[in-house]
Amino acid sequence: MKSITISLFFLLALATWTAYGLTGHDKMQVTQYAMFADSRQIPPPNSTAMLKVCTLNIAHGRSNGFHQFFQSEKKIQQHLNNIAKLLQRVRPDIVALQEADAESFWSGAFNHVQYLAEKSHMHSSVQGKHVQGMGLQYGTALLSRLPLQEGRSIRFASTPPTPPKGFVIATTHIPGHPQQKIDVVSLHLDFLRARARSQQLETLSQLLQARQNPVIIMGDFNTGWHEQQILKNFAEKLALHTWQPEQNKEGTFWMSDKRIDWILLSKELEFVNYRVLPDVVSDHRAVVAQVRLHQPT
Repeated sequence: MKSITISLFFLLALATWTAYGLTGHDKMQVTQYAMFADSRQIPPPNSTAMLKVCTLNIAHGRSNGFHQFFQSEKKIQQHLNNIAKLLQRVRPDIVALQEADAESFWSGAFNHVQYLAEKSHMHSSVQGKHVQGMGLQYGTALLSRLPLQEGRSIRFASTPPTPPKGFVIATTHIPGHPQQKIDVVSLHLDFLRARARSQQLETLSQLLQARQNPVIIMGDFNTGWHEQQILKNFAEKLALHTWQPEQNKEGTFWMSDKRIDWILLSKELEFVNYRVLPDVVSDHRAVVAQVRLHQPT
């Protein structure tokens, strides 16, 4: 079974690299994104001066089971329904998703982001298709109860043999502070090499420094706080902070119990609370936090 999994990975990696990495499209670029509205009446967003955010790698809808290619469309939908129920219970204002599929042959051939947006009544979304070719479309996404503006999707330079990664970014505000723009990012970094992750974070760093807005960065960083100092150095460079970075009791990835899914805030923002949810809806655990504008002491 392990050899089958490895072979399947390299075949799919070759396909996605062929679709992108060999065409010269290997620089930072804006890719497709979509925004849509749920026409049904939706619950109002959080009306307090705080923002509840959540990040979750949804694993192409396979939950924590074997590869999505071997699961039926019905099974994929059941897994996404479980994620939607979690979101309905937790009621975040903004959700960052990774490994979020558009129509892909290996995961039911329907758009998982739009499906989750409708099921969880998140009326605004930005979807990035960092892989798009050979019957596959997937990447990162943002779902929101608040309006998302200026949505962009950025695909990182190719890092073969791993499939392309990237991030989506959009602008919103904290309830009660409509004039204060905040950038929100859903990010997915390379899982295989520290050097690739470092280069990808440098790409993100350059974009954020040009925008100069307070920022919330969420996603699957595929690294701990001190691994090769990559994440720590990135945070220090941009004056970002996270919740108890030295604390590793609650891992976010079941296979290694490592804390690799993070929420980072710029200095203008602060955490009110932070927790890793125990729900098994993916091979990653959802991370939820409430944040607010920094309160002077």
